[in-house]
Amino acid sequence: MSIFEYEKEKLESVISKVKKLIIYENKFLEKLEFNVRHSDNPMYDLYYKKLFKIKRLNNSKDNPYFSRIDFKNEDSNEIKSYYIGKTGVMYENELLVTDWRAPISSLYYDSKIGKCSYKSIDSEYSGELKLKRQFEIEDGKLINYVDVDLVTNDVLLQKYLNSNNDARLKSIVSTIQQEQNEVIREEINHNIIIQGVAGSGKTTVALHRLAFLAYNYIKTIKEDDYLVIGPNPLFLKYIKNVLPELDVNVNNQFTIFEFTKKYLGKNIKLNKELDEISINKQKIEDFKGNIKFKKMIDIFFEDYCNNLITNDLKIDNFVLIKKENINKMFMSTNNEINKSLENRINKTKEKMFNYIEKNKENLIIDFNNYIIDKLKENGSLKDKYITLNNDLLKKPKKIINNYKIKFDTINIYKLFINNIHKYNIYNFNNLDLLKEETLENINKKSFDYTDLPILLYIENYITNKKLFSNIRHTVIDEAQDINLFGFYMIKKILKNSTFSIFGDLTQSIYEYRSIKSWNTLNNLIFNNKFKIINFNKSYRTTIQIMNVANKVSEKLGLGKSELVIRNNEEVNFKKVVSENEKIDYIIQMINHYKTKYKKIAIISKTKKMSIKINKELIKRGINIIEVDEKDDIENIDLITISNKLAKGLEFDAVIISDVSEDTYSSDNSLDLKQLYVAITRSLHELTIIYNNELTNVLL
Repeated sequence: MSIFEYEKEKLESVISKVKKLIIYENKFLEKLEFNVRHSDNPMYDLYYKKLFKIKRLNNSKDNPYFSRIDFKNEDSNEIKSYYIGKTGVMYENELLVTDWRAPISSLYYDSKIGKCSYKSIDSEYSGELKLKRQFEIEDGKLINYVDVDLVTNDVLLQKYLNSNNDARLKSIVSTIQQEQNEVIREEINHNIIIQGVAGSGKTTVALHRLAFLAYNYIKTIKEDDYLVIGPNPLFLKYIKNVLPELDVNVNNQFTIFEFTKKYLGKNIKLNKELDEISINKQKIEDFKGNIKFKKMIDIFFEDYCNNLITNDLKIDNFVLIKKENINKMFMSTNNEINKSLENRINKTKEKMFNYIEKNKENLIIDFNNYIIDKLKENGSLKDKYITLNNDLLKKPKKIINNYKIKFDTINIYKLFINNIHKYNIYNFNNLDLLKEETLENINKKSFDYTDLPILLYIENYITNKKLFSNIRHTVIDEAQDINLFGFYMIKKILKNSTFSIFGDLTQSIYEYRSIKSWNTLNNLIFNNKFKIINFNKSYRTTIQIMNVANKVSEKLGLGKSELVIRNNEEVNFKKVVSENEKIDYIIQMINHYKTKYKKIAIISKTKKMSIKINKELIKRGINIIEVDEKDDIENIDLITISNKLAKGLEFDAVIISDVSEDTYSSDNSLDLKQLYVAITRSLHELTIIYNNELTNVLL
């Protein structure tokens, strides 16, 4: 029997068994369904796990695996074959398919034929890799197989890279590259920062890392103990459609704004990001996002705490403890391990209680004398004073608990900003404008991104919230858009979490309020406990497109990306002399791309420009959607979108609406970063339209 015939029969056997397993699981599910009605039923969780398992089996039944490895353990003479797929499958105690996340599967991604080893969570196994075989399977039929040494620029990878947008997401596990696999399989207690060029697979690796961790640490860490932070709701919806394919359900998915809102427990709003921001505004955003700003708040809090105690503890008008004494008790709590203001006030109240208990005898005598004097004035108040006397005698905690000190994060922020000149230790020049704009935000309860870490800091200083204390690992994508103050607060709140941070400084389109250096982040915020890893190879797009993108990255001083050899059409440059000609040409290219591709995007620098083009296309009869950050674009094939929303997404073909020097100035780093983002969204083909003069960086 030939190898092809053998593998063909093997595939048919596995598919047959998977189908039998589906029938069995469905029958089991029917029995469960009869008994399960409410979420408090002990069988409820089992029912939905079975439901999900059946869905996974159905998704993989016609393509159950993508590779085979043969491994000989050094402690055994037996050579075992493992067929690796997206979902592990057991049938009557027989391992039909090995999950790609299983420890032994790392041999497929990392090892060459010959001596090798792999690690599980607590052990290491050595031996010899005898065979690595890749399969091309379509609709349950074996089309081809190929024996390989490493999963690099082989036939399977090229087929994956040439596929359209939707197919790529579904087949990635078969083509994970060695450097990507190393990151995916990093231990959960390791902190990593991935600096990856556009198209290097950052988001893909981030999601597969989550899937790997959920699978391998399932006995000790629940899915609710993972957290994903992304740049906007559109991006989160984009990745949320992928996670179920990876057999992982992470409910904790937030933007920084949503994370802040959840932590504060307040219904605040977020100001819309302006398309154009003045130099002074950029300076303010940069200053507020710096750790320096935190130091100013710290000095403010020293004053705030010194003046926090303003009232005596009284019962009626009788002073039990003078405010000066209460203040001394409060100030003595400053060295407590957990010294949130709420905790310090609670400790102070304990001290107040101890003081009353210690001095109760004298206090009762003095209070009785006070009562006698009051009853001389008005004898009808006898019952009232008997009650108050009993409270002092028997319920001193009730009296202390009535001593209220209220904290409100937004009001404290307002107090700080109102007095900010007093704390301007850095002699910041634009403080008047900062004060004016921030107070306007506070009064509207509608904040800029740079306000969010400040609100988190004040809330965290005040309270002792346990929210997010369960999080064990956090994945942050598009992390270059978060400032140092933001990272400081993420780390402070997620104190039990380790981190996988993914980003690209070249795509820092909010550079005035973003991270400037991963080394600075590592040094200042994470005490050099992170490993920084570079992904320099771009898999997303063609050589022709990346050659254009590299002109931009070189101008920014960030060098070239390494390219996976994949060719297609040259980038199409088109000069137009009027808006009508531009719209006509966009329609022409849409119709051309539709014959070859599914997902097509027209990208404009600003939201305003994108909306204008969208309206003109609709007038001409084009069925097209203008994307908002709340949209789910999974089932939308033709869109107009702004640069900022397009970041992190990818499309089969892209048309950039205006790449003139006037729009993307070759002397403006922020413009160039936005242009780099737009160029690198395309998988296969790119059209660049410009009026008058093309931006000089692309000449």
